Amino acid sequence: MATSLSTDKSCPSLCQKMIRDYSGHLLYCGWGEPPPLKMNNVIKILLKLQTIEIDKKSAASAVEIAELRAMVPAQIIGHYDRFVLRGKRGVAVIRNQVCTACHVQVPRSVVLTLMRDEDIQICGNCGRYLCLAEETPTPPPAAVKKPRKRTVVLQPA
Repeated sequence: MATSLSTDKSCPSLCQKMIRDYSGHLLYCGWGEPPPLKMNNVIKILLKLQTIEIDKKSAASAVEIAELRAMVPAQIIGHYDRFVLRGKRGVAVIRNQVCTACHVQVPRSVVLTLMRDEDIQICGNCGRYLCLAEETPTPPPAAVKKPRKRTVVLQPA
């Protein structure tokens, strides 16, 4: 999930480049080679790139777009750009084992491969890169009390 390159003066090693994940944890601190990105992280970077490109609000986003494109391998960007040139989204989210772009059920093996972060997966129907939906905790439904059944006591006459 490495997404941000930043200069941090509070870094104990006084490095110039730091790579942090979405939660702010330090992944790379400028010494030696950066760690290779996991496959799921590459797709999450593409998903972030897609949301920025759709908004296209400011020139500051052009710098961020260039940084994100530099983090993704050329073959993956090429496949993504083919969809963007046609005015479509290049990354689709999977919710309940269904591709949100074409609404076709995705095989369980594809979902499990994405969960294990082994490889990048493409939808067999629409050809978009697949990304798992972020888990959002849903509150449990409130318990509804059923009204008590009234019992009628018959008195002998």
